Amino acid sequence: MKVKHDFPKYKSKIGIIVPVVYLALAVGILIIWLVPNMSIKDTLGMKIAGTCVIALAIILFTWAVFSTYYVLTPDGIYAFSGPFTMRVKYSDITKIEERKSCLSSLALSCDRIIIHTKKSFLRLDVSPKDKEKFLEDLNENLKYFKNR
Repeated sequence: MKVKHDFPKYKSKIGIIVPVVYLALAVGILIIWLVPNMSIKDTLGMKIAGTCVIALAIILFTWAVFSTYYVLTPDGIYAFSGPFTMRVKYSDITKIEERKSCLSSLALSCDRIIIHTKKSFLRLDVSPKDKEKFLEDLNENLKYFKNR
């Protein structure tokens, strides 16, 4: 999903989640290679396969870290994070709140803005670096959208 570059990008704030995930992935690789073999099934091939899976996770996570941003367009909010994209139309927004949460989402910080929608299963968590500017622009777009 491509969005014209006429609209400002709001880069994601990077919080403690990012180094914790990298640390967990590094520990996973260390465990694979440093824990002694407990049975015949623990072969070099299994260690290499496990390392490849974790390396793929590191690549995808790094892609997400360096490409997470949010765009406010005239019709809605777009969130981009690595291979993932999410769009929420202004007409679907029911509530906006600030909250500390570490649930998995398109936000790289626990300091978030949670955008609730009419669809109870769908919410968008964002963590822009400049939260005040993002909220100000979002409220302006919501007012404009409702006045159309």
